[in-house]
Amino acid sequence: MHINFPDPWSKKARRKHRILSADFLTKMHPYFRSRGELRFKTDHLEYFETVTEILQKLENYKIVEHTTDLHSSEYNENNILTEFEMLFKSKANPPIGYLRAETL
Repeated sequence: MHINFPDPWSKKARRKHRILSADFLTKMHPYFRSRGELRFKTDHLEYFETVTEILQKLENYKIVEHTTDLHSSEYNENNILTEFEMLFKSKANPPIGYLRAETL
């Protein structure tokens, strides 16, 4: 599953609408094959850290790649740029968080 640049719902009262939550990831787990992958990219680093913390607490997921600056990391070599990401990169905006987790 690839989740690229979802709405971060930045305001505290709206964070309950974020797609990546412990509840969503728990419900999705049965649909993954063994060692299935979740890939997540975002330019909103607070959301990125929240998702990282959620995945670390869930027993059925293991983070195997993680960086808070995708374009300056070793993972950039295999990165496929989205249209949003190309626009974002051309404007020299803040770094992009990326992680890949495997299901156990």
